[in-house]
Amino acid sequence: MLRQHGKGTPMRAMSHILSGIHPPNEVHTVKQLEKLLKKTAVSRPSKTTSRQIVVFKTQQDYRQCLDILNANGIKPVKAVDSHRLICCHFHRSTDMEKIKQHPRVAYVQRDAKVKAHAIKPAAAAKRGGANKATKKSALVDTAKIPWNVSRVKSPELWNRTMGRGVKVAIIDTGIAKHPDLCIAGGVNTITGGSFQDDNGHGTHVAGIAAATGRQKIFGNAPKVKLFAVKVLDQNGNGFVSDIVEGIDWWQAVGAGLLQVAPAAVIPAAIASGSRFPSKAQRLKKAKSASRPVLFTPSGRSKR
Repeated sequence: MLRQHGKGTPMRAMSHILSGIHPPNEVHTVKQLEKLLKKTAVSRPSKTTSRQIVVFKTQQDYRQCLDILNANGIKPVKAVDSHRLICCHFHRSTDMEKIKQHPRVAYVQRDAKVKAHAIKPAAAAKRGGANKATKKSALVDTAKIPWNVSRVKSPELWNRTMGRGVKVAIIDTGIAKHPDLCIAGGVNTITGGSFQDDNGHGTHVAGIAAATGRQKIFGNAPKVKLFAVKVLDQNGNGFVSDIVEGIDWWQAVGAGLLQVAPAAVIPAAIASGSRFPSKAQRLKKAKSASRPVLFTPSGRSKR
Protein backbone atom coordinates (compact mmCIF):
# COMPACT_ATOMS: atom_id res chain seq x y z
CA MET A 1 0.00 0.00 0.00
CA LEU A 2 1.24 3.49 -0.90
CA ARG A 3 1.79 5.82 1.99
CA GLN A 4 0.80 9.45 2.04
CA HIS A 5 3.69 11.92 1.70
CA GLY A 6 3.06 15.51 2.77
CA LYS A 7 -0.28 16.67 1.33
CA GLY A 8 -0.32 13.95 -1.30
CA THR A 9 -2.66 10.98 -1.44
CA PRO A 10 -2.10 7.33 -2.52
CA MET A 11 -4.11 8.05 -5.70
CA ARG A 12 -2.01 11.10 -6.56
CA ALA A 13 1.15 9.14 -5.98
CA MET A 14 -0.09 6.39 -8.32
CA SER A 15 -1.00 9.01 -10.95
CA HIS A 16 2.49 10.45 -10.67
CA ILE A 17 4.04 7.02 -11.28
CA LEU A 18 1.78 6.30 -14.26
CA SER A 19 2.47 9.69 -15.79
CA GLY A 20 5.99 8.48 -16.51
CA ILE A 21 4.45 5.92 -18.87
CA HIS A 22 1.52 7.93 -20.29
CA PRO A 23 2.16 11.65 -19.67
CA PRO A 24 -1.18 13.36 -18.98
CA ASN A 25 -0.20 16.41 -21.03
CA GLU A 26 0.27 14.21 -24.09
CA VAL A 27 -3.16 12.65 -23.67
CA HIS A 28 -4.64 16.10 -23.15
CA THR A 29 -3.10 17.49 -26.35
CA VAL A 30 -4.42 14.58 -28.42
CA LYS A 31 -7.92 15.06 -27.03
CA GLN A 32 -7.65 18.79 -27.64
CA LEU A 33 -6.59 18.23 -31.24
CA GLU A 34 -9.41 15.73 -31.80
CA LYS A 35 -11.93 18.21 -30.40
CA LEU A 36 -10.63 20.98 -32.67
CA LEU A 37 -10.73 18.84 -35.80
CA LYS A 38 -14.17 17.35 -35.12
CA LYS A 39 -15.57 20.84 -34.69
CA THR A 40 -13.90 22.55 -37.64
CA ALA A 41 -12.86 20.12 -40.41
CA VAL A 42 -15.26 18.76 -43.06
CA SER A 43 -14.97 16.36 -45.99
CA ARG A 44 -16.73 18.44 -48.66
CA PRO A 45 -16.06 21.98 -49.84
CA SER A 46 -18.79 24.64 -49.75
CA LYS A 47 -19.20 28.40 -49.84
CA THR A 48 -18.54 28.47 -46.11
CA THR A 49 -15.29 26.46 -46.16
CA SER A 50 -11.67 27.07 -47.14
CA ARG A 51 -8.78 24.73 -47.91
CA GLN A 52 -6.06 24.76 -45.28
CA ILE A 53 -2.70 22.99 -45.04
CA VAL A 54 -1.66 21.61 -41.66
CA VAL A 55 1.89 20.30 -41.24
CA PHE A 56 2.82 18.30 -38.13
CA LYS A 57 6.06 18.23 -36.18
CA THR A 58 6.54 14.46 -36.17
CA GLN A 59 5.44 11.49 -38.23
CA GLN A 60 3.66 10.11 -35.18
CA ASP A 61 1.63 13.31 -34.80
CA TYR A 62 0.78 13.22 -38.50
CA ARG A 63 -0.38 9.60 -38.35
CA GLN A 64 -2.40 10.26 -35.22
CA CYS A 65 -4.21 13.14 -36.91
CA LEU A 66 -5.07 10.95 -39.91
CA ASP A 67 -6.47 8.36 -37.50
CA ILE A 68 -8.56 11.05 -35.76
CA LEU A 69 -9.97 12.29 -39.08
CA ASN A 70 -10.73 8.76 -40.24
CA ALA A 71 -12.42 7.83 -36.96
CA ASN A 72 -14.70 10.85 -37.31
CA GLY A 73 -15.53 10.25 -40.98
CA ILE A 74 -13.56 13.25 -42.23
CA LYS A 75 -11.71 12.65 -45.50
CA PRO A 76 -8.80 15.03 -46.12
CA VAL A 77 -8.30 16.53 -49.57
CA LYS A 78 -4.83 15.04 -49.61
CA ALA A 79 -2.08 13.79 -47.32
CA VAL A 80 1.64 13.86 -48.16
CA ASP A 81 3.43 11.38 -45.89
CA SER A 82 7.00 12.52 -46.41
CA HIS A 83 6.09 16.11 -45.63
CA ARG A 84 3.69 15.27 -42.75
CA LEU A 85 1.16 17.45 -44.57
CA ILE A 86 -2.61 17.18 -44.42
CA CYS A 87 -4.92 19.38 -46.50
CA CYS A 88 -8.52 19.70 -45.32
CA HIS A 89 -11.61 21.81 -45.79
CA PHE A 90 -12.30 23.92 -42.70
CA HIS A 91 -15.26 26.10 -41.83
CA ARG A 92 -14.36 29.72 -42.58
CA SER A 93 -15.39 30.66 -39.07
CA THR A 94 -12.59 28.44 -37.69
CA ASP A 95 -9.96 30.21 -35.64
CA MET A 96 -6.98 28.59 -37.38
CA GLU A 97 -4.70 30.28 -34.88
CA LYS A 98 -5.83 27.75 -32.26
CA ILE A 99 -4.78 24.88 -34.49
CA LYS A 100 -1.58 26.68 -35.43
CA GLN A 101 -0.66 27.07 -31.76
CA HIS A 102 -1.28 23.41 -30.94
CA PRO A 103 1.97 21.86 -29.65
CA ARG A 104 1.85 19.06 -32.23
CA VAL A 105 1.44 21.37 -35.23
CA ALA A 106 4.47 22.79 -37.06
CA TYR A 107 2.51 25.37 -39.03
CA VAL A 108 -0.78 26.10 -40.76
CA GLN A 109 -1.34 27.98 -44.00
CA ARG A 110 -4.14 28.60 -46.46
CA ASP A 111 -3.99 26.27 -49.45
CA ALA A 112 -3.86 29.19 -51.83
CA LYS A 113 -4.80 29.00 -55.49
CA VAL A 114 -2.07 29.53 -58.05
CA LYS A 115 -2.27 30.02 -61.81
CA ALA A 116 -0.03 29.50 -64.80
CA HIS A 117 0.76 32.49 -66.99
CA ALA A 118 -1.43 32.78 -70.05
CA ILE A 119 0.23 31.78 -73.30
CA LYS A 120 0.44 34.68 -75.72
CA PRO A 121 0.82 34.14 -79.47
CA ALA A 122 4.50 34.10 -80.31
CA ALA A 123 4.68 37.11 -82.59
CA ALA A 124 8.45 36.84 -82.42
CA ALA A 125 8.23 33.49 -84.21
CA LYS A 126 7.89 35.49 -87.45
CA ARG A 127 11.54 36.39 -87.07
CA GLY A 128 12.39 32.95 -88.30
CA GLY A 129 14.39 30.09 -86.92
CA ALA A 130 18.07 29.68 -86.17
CA ASN A 131 20.52 32.48 -86.75
CA LYS A 132 24.13 32.33 -87.91
CA ALA A 133 25.28 31.16 -84.48
CA THR A 134 23.82 27.69 -85.08
CA LYS A 135 26.53 25.21 -86.10
CA LYS A 136 24.64 21.90 -86.02
CA SER A 137 23.37 22.05 -89.60
CA ALA A 138 25.04 18.76 -90.47
CA LEU A 139 22.88 16.83 -87.98
CA VAL A 140 19.67 18.84 -87.63
CA ASP A 141 17.34 20.83 -89.84
CA THR A 142 18.07 24.39 -88.67
CA ALA A 143 14.73 25.56 -90.03
CA LYS A 144 13.12 23.67 -87.15
CA ILE A 145 15.07 25.62 -84.52
CA PRO A 146 12.84 28.46 -83.22
CA TRP A 147 14.23 31.88 -82.47
CA ASN A 148 14.05 31.49 -78.66
CA VAL A 149 16.06 28.25 -78.62
CA SER A 150 18.61 29.85 -80.92
CA ARG A 151 18.65 33.02 -78.78
CA VAL A 152 19.84 31.14 -75.67
CA LYS A 153 22.43 29.34 -77.85
CA SER A 154 21.39 25.81 -76.93
CA PRO A 155 22.20 24.48 -80.44
CA GLU A 156 25.85 25.44 -79.91
CA LEU A 157 26.00 22.76 -77.19
CA TRP A 158 24.38 19.99 -79.19
CA ASN A 159 27.72 18.73 -80.50
CA ARG A 160 28.50 17.84 -76.87
CA THR A 161 25.04 16.78 -75.68
CA MET A 162 21.38 17.05 -76.58
CA GLY A 163 20.27 15.82 -73.16
CA ARG A 164 20.33 12.08 -73.71
CA GLY A 165 20.12 10.16 -70.43
CA VAL A 166 18.38 12.99 -68.59
CA LYS A 167 14.74 12.79 -67.54
CA VAL A 168 12.80 16.00 -66.97
CA ALA A 169 9.52 16.60 -65.13
CA ILE A 170 7.30 19.44 -66.29
CA ILE A 171 5.30 20.48 -63.22
CA ASP A 172 2.42 22.28 -64.86
CA THR A 173 -0.93 21.53 -66.56
CA GLY A 174 0.24 18.16 -67.91
CA ILE A 175 1.64 17.30 -71.34
CA ALA A 176 -0.47 16.46 -74.40
CA LYS A 177 0.48 13.85 -76.98
CA HIS A 178 2.56 15.46 -79.69
CA PRO A 179 4.82 14.01 -82.40
CA ASP A 180 7.69 16.19 -81.19
CA LEU A 181 7.42 15.17 -77.52
CA CYS A 182 8.52 11.95 -75.85
CA ILE A 183 6.47 11.43 -72.66
CA ALA A 184 7.87 8.71 -70.41
CA GLY A 185 5.20 8.88 -67.69
CA GLY A 186 3.60 11.16 -65.17
CA VAL A 187 1.07 11.82 -62.43
CA ASN A 188 -2.03 13.93 -61.79
CA THR A 189 -2.04 15.28 -58.23
CA ILE A 190 -5.38 17.06 -58.66
CA THR A 191 -7.70 14.12 -59.32
CA GLY A 192 -5.37 11.15 -59.60
CA GLY A 193 -6.57 10.71 -63.19
CA SER A 194 -4.89 11.41 -66.52
CA PHE A 195 -1.82 13.63 -66.73
CA GLN A 196 -2.79 14.70 -70.27
CA ASP A 197 -2.72 18.46 -70.80
CA ASP A 198 -6.20 20.00 -71.08
CA ASN A 199 -4.95 23.59 -71.02
CA GLY A 200 -1.93 23.87 -73.31
CA HIS A 201 0.54 25.60 -71.00
CA GLY A 202 2.36 22.46 -69.86
CA THR A 203 2.72 21.22 -73.44
CA HIS A 204 4.07 24.62 -74.46
CA VAL A 205 6.68 24.51 -71.67
CA ALA A 206 7.54 20.89 -72.54
CA GLY A 207 8.12 21.91 -76.14
CA ILE A 208 10.48 24.70 -75.16
CA ALA A 209 12.37 22.30 -72.93
CA ALA A 210 12.54 19.21 -75.08
CA ALA A 211 10.79 19.16 -78.45
CA THR A 212 12.52 16.47 -80.51
CA GLY A 213 12.38 18.09 -83.94
CA ARG A 214 11.07 14.86 -85.47
CA GLN A 215 8.41 16.79 -87.34
CA LYS A 216 8.17 20.52 -86.76
CA ILE A 217 10.28 22.02 -84.00
CA PHE A 218 13.28 21.59 -81.68
CA GLY A 219 13.41 22.41 -77.99
CA ASN A 220 16.50 23.22 -75.96
CA ALA A 221 17.29 19.59 -75.04
CA PRO A 222 15.76 17.35 -77.74
CA LYS A 223 16.98 14.01 -76.38
CA VAL A 224 15.65 14.14 -72.82
CA LYS A 225 12.64 12.11 -71.69
CA LEU A 226 9.69 14.00 -70.29
CA PHE A 227 7.53 13.29 -67.26
CA ALA A 228 4.22 15.12 -66.96
CA VAL A 229 3.40 16.22 -63.40
CA LYS A 230 -0.08 17.69 -63.68
CA VAL A 231 -0.69 20.09 -60.77
CA LEU A 232 -2.83 22.68 -62.61
CA ASP A 233 -6.28 22.14 -64.13
CA GLN A 234 -7.80 23.01 -67.53
CA ASN A 235 -7.95 26.68 -66.54
CA GLY A 236 -4.33 26.73 -65.40
CA ASN A 237 -5.41 26.82 -61.75
CA GLY A 238 -4.22 24.69 -58.86
CA PHE A 239 -3.50 24.70 -55.16
CA VAL A 240 -0.26 24.88 -53.23
CA SER A 241 -0.90 21.38 -51.87
CA ASP A 242 -1.15 20.00 -55.43
CA ILE A 243 2.24 21.50 -56.25
CA VAL A 244 3.81 20.17 -53.05
CA GLU A 245 2.48 16.70 -53.84
CA GLY A 246 3.78 16.98 -57.40
CA ILE A 247 7.29 17.89 -56.26
CA ASP A 248 7.10 15.13 -53.67
CA TRP A 249 6.09 12.59 -56.33
CA TRP A 250 8.99 13.62 -58.52
CA GLN A 251 11.38 13.31 -55.60
CA ALA A 252 10.09 9.99 -54.30
CA VAL A 253 8.93 8.21 -57.45
CA GLY A 254 10.76 9.90 -60.28
CA ALA A 255 14.17 10.24 -58.66
CA GLY A 256 13.86 6.88 -56.96
CA LEU A 257 13.34 5.05 -60.24
CA LEU A 258 15.89 6.91 -62.32
CA GLN A 259 19.52 5.98 -62.69
CA VAL A 260 20.51 9.46 -63.87
CA ALA A 261 20.05 12.93 -62.47
CA PRO A 262 16.45 14.08 -63.07
CA ALA A 263 15.41 17.68 -63.45
CA ALA A 264 12.12 19.50 -63.01
CA VAL A 265 10.76 22.62 -64.70
CA ILE A 266 8.24 24.64 -62.68
CA PRO A 267 6.52 27.70 -64.21
CA ALA A 268 7.54 30.96 -62.56
CA ALA A 269 3.94 31.72 -61.66
CA ILE A 270 3.79 28.73 -59.32
CA ALA A 271 7.44 28.58 -58.29
CA SER A 272 7.54 31.64 -56.07
CA GLY A 273 7.34 30.16 -52.58
CA SER A 274 8.05 33.01 -50.17
CA ARG A 275 4.40 33.38 -49.13
CA PHE A 276 3.78 29.65 -48.82
CA PRO A 277 6.02 27.84 -46.30
CA SER A 278 5.01 24.31 -47.33
CA LYS A 279 5.85 24.93 -50.99
CA ALA A 280 9.01 26.87 -50.18
CA GLN A 281 10.25 24.16 -47.84
CA ARG A 282 9.47 21.43 -50.35
CA LEU A 283 11.36 23.31 -53.06
CA LYS A 284 14.27 23.85 -50.67
CA LYS A 285 14.31 20.17 -49.75
CA ALA A 286 14.18 19.16 -53.40
CA LYS A 287 16.98 21.56 -54.34
CA SER A 288 19.19 20.31 -51.52
CA ALA A 289 18.73 16.65 -52.48
CA SER A 290 21.77 14.92 -53.92
CA ARG A 291 20.45 14.35 -57.44
CA PRO A 292 17.38 16.21 -58.70
CA VAL A 293 17.71 19.70 -60.15
CA LEU A 294 14.90 22.27 -60.29
CA PHE A 295 14.56 25.01 -62.90
CA THR A 296 12.05 27.85 -62.77
CA PRO A 297 11.53 30.16 -65.76
CA SER A 298 11.98 33.89 -65.28
CA GLY A 299 11.07 37.05 -67.13
CA ARG A 300 7.27 36.83 -66.94
CA SER A 301 6.76 37.27 -63.18
CA LYS A 302 7.56 40.38 -61.17
CA ARG A 303 8.09 38.33 -57.98
